Amino acid sequence: MSKADLASIPIPRLSVAIAKRIGQVVSALQTRWQALRGDLSAVDDALGTVSPKASLETFGEFWTITEASFLAEANKRFGSLSMSEINLLKQCYANAKTSVDNQWHQILSMEVQLEGLVRHAYGVTVDIYRDLSESTPDPSISWVTRK
Repeated sequence: MSKADLASIPIPRLSVAIAKRIGQVVSALQTRWQALRGDLSAVDDALGTVSPKASLETFGEFWTITEASFLAEANKRFGSLSMSEINLLKQCYANAKTSVDNQWHQILSMEVQLEGLVRHAYGVTVDIYRDLSESTPDPSISWVTRK
């Protein structure tokens, strides 16, 4: 589909009710993303006290590994760790994992809800929407941990 084709597509007006609902979902979604970002940023700050090179990004998909694997990775990357550093790493892992567990399913649910509202608002079929959004990456927790 060319830019000229896209420009020729009439864009229907949003109903007040749908516009309001989209706004509510967007606001709630932004709040969830900000909460996740804030929680993980606080964990990153704490990790920086173990090593200046330490961040959640260091651990890749930390939400998929156990605390023991998290600690083993830290030991491999940062060398011998004191008991206070191990305790700090345990707390960092727990805080990060809890935030992901509390926020992520809500974020995904709201992303799907928002897609449905936008498709409905503009009368776009699932197939056309999929074609239009094909090159758009799916939401990822790693978006929050990237520096």
